[in-house]
Amino acid sequence: MWFSGPFLSYGHNNTYTLYIIITKKKRGFVNFFLNFKNLLKNHAKYSIIDVIFFEGSSRMLETGIKGLLTETVTEENTAAAVGSGSLRVYATPAMIALMEKTALTSVAEELEDGMTTVGTLITAAHTSASPVGSTITCESELVEIDRRRLVFSVTARDDAGEIGKGTHERFIVDCKKFFEKTCSKLNKS
Repeated sequence: MWFSGPFLSYGHNNTYTLYIIITKKKRGFVNFFLNFKNLLKNHAKYSIIDVIFFEGSSRMLETGIKGLLTETVTEENTAAAVGSGSLRVYATPAMIALMEKTALTSVAEELEDGMTTVGTLITAAHTSASPVGSTITCESELVEIDRRRLVFSVTARDDAGEIGKGTHERFIVDCKKFFEKTCSKLNKS
């Protein structure tokens, strides 16, 4: 059986929540579910919680998954060292890489074996400089799931406060297929 539910639960404020659990990939049903979800967005009495189970596993992705990573600002990750500026301060590309890594690692254990996520979009502001020796802490939260597309809210802080924040999108891919497709670019003439 690939479909369980739907389960309708009555919540506070006279609202209903619809839970749909998919245990196998069935494109037709997934598309129906997504269209149904969009249809209900405009009805105040209903909300849908996205819950996606991957085939053959009890692992699941759901919004709210959080990640946390830290790193120290060293000479190697300054703007002067990576070429994004001339000062010895934490480089914007280093902050972006930490944001991506935090999102990646936050969901990695929830994916099927042989699957990973790849970054496809990041929109971020780097609002404060951090000197060498600072500790940078990055937090991510999975805020949206749209089939294979995952959207994260990301925030970076140093010892004095927030230094950057933004939104990051990643896609779930099969490692082998993705790598084969990427390497096939070399064989095209």
